[in-house]
Amino acid sequence: MVAIRHNRSGAAITGAVIAPGQQREPTGMRRALSSVIVAVALFLAPSPMGDRTASAEANKPIIALLFGDAEAYDGRSVVIYGLVIETVGMGKVFMLQDVSQMPLRIIRTDGLPTMVGDQILVHGVFMRNRGDPYLEASKITATTVLGGGGCC
Repeated sequence: MVAIRHNRSGAAITGAVIAPGQQREPTGMRRALSSVIVAVALFLAPSPMGDRTASAEANKPIIALLFGDAEAYDGRSVVIYGLVIETVGMGKVFMLQDVSQMPLRIIRTDGLPTMVGDQILVHGVFMRNRGDPYLEASKITATTVLGGGGCC
């Protein structure tokens, strides 16, 4: 049903009369505005993971970040994924290369050997060592990239 009213200047204003208990059909503009409001609210809402996600990623830098900000990472525990490209001393010292294509010297403390071509996840402490950085590995896990992304 359409109702006609007049404003103070006498111009006719038409509008829909909605019976009690019924709702107005949303217009295209209202739908779009509702979508924008929901999207903004979701964007601004805090992550359900809180700061845990950010801090979890902060300890998984690529090697280029370690070299670029060696002072900030010095003495910190980090996790790096990469490919062993060179070994020394029965594989207890090796060069690990990741997606940044910058090799980093890894010192393995568990006494086990590492082979060229190994894909590994290394947990350890980064040491900037006066311009000759290395990672002292506390845990090494063999891994394989099955598809998409990856290292080298």
